[in-house]
Amino acid sequence: MVKPALMLILPFLVLSGCATKVTEYQQTINGSATDFSKISSMKKGKACSSIIGNSDSSLSAAAKNGGISSVKHVEKEMLPLGQHCTVAYGE
Repeated sequence: MVKPALMLILPFLVLSGCATKVTEYQQTINGSATDFSKISSMKKGKACSSIIGNSDSSLSAAAKNGGISSVKHVEKEMLPLGQHCTVAYGE
């Protein structure tokens, strides 16, 4: 009983990561203008993808999550199972 149910659900779990939302967003950030000694005092916003692919890990989502209107620095974090996060710092 468990085996047929698992065989039915397994393909959806495996393939759901392929259905991701792509948001086109381009912004040029001059990293040389960032004072990295003050990065700990900046606002920080983070947006991560999920395994099932129904989340927004864009720069705009990270900035919104951190209440940032002027992005000064961006980092990308890679997580297990192909997940990733965008981390934005700014004011």
